[in-house]
Amino acid sequence: MNNKYNNKSLKDQVQEILMNEIMSGKLKPGDRLKIIPIAKKLNISQAPVREAIQCLATSGYLELIPNVGVSVRAFTDTEIDEMYEVRRMLELVCFNKGGFDMKALAEKLNHILREMADSLDSGDYSSYAIYDIHFHRAFVEAADNSKMLDIWDSLLIPINTKRLKEIQSTTKMESLVYHSPIIRALENGKIDDAKTELIEHYARLKKNSKSRKKS
Repeated sequence: MNNKYNNKSLKDQVQEILMNEIMSGKLKPGDRLKIIPIAKKLNISQAPVREAIQCLATSGYLELIPNVGVSVRAFTDTEIDEMYEVRRMLELVCFNKGGFDMKALAEKLNHILREMADSLDSGDYSSYAIYDIHFHRAFVEAADNSKMLDIWDSLLIPINTKRLKEIQSTTKMESLVYHSPIIRALENGKIDDAKTELIEHYARLKKNSKSRKKS
């Protein structure tokens, strides 16, 4: 397994790998997860794989189907909208908390945004979705509150077919318009403006969601 995970338990490593595959859409809703093939692929024992799958099932990302096995859970549009709403509230709470280095956060976000732009250029939409997650997670990380970060992590929204189509239609300019104003506000030390831009960002997502339901 990748050396960068060596400071984590095997269970946590497997959980992160599986979660990334769910987030990126490599593992799609309804896909079955089998312990033995995963353990062989990662060259580890079955125990940490079993533990990781149990944790993801407890978190609601996998579902245990009697006499069938474990599969990736499919979320409804309503559930996804609700998860976005709670995420928005948590991120705003983190901005309200303040006390962090806004310029350092802006620098980190600029780096992530460049990776997002590169992903769009190369047509790697799954990577774009993962970097978008890192972009928003950085707000909560800056607040330095492990409990809020745990809650935010429990609200990670898997990429689905409709969301993937939305990302595929996103241009680099649109991505900049969606994300850059938040960064500029932080660079200028204007936390209230950053909050306003974050609210506008989620309003765009909600508008896209309504369009998605009509399509």
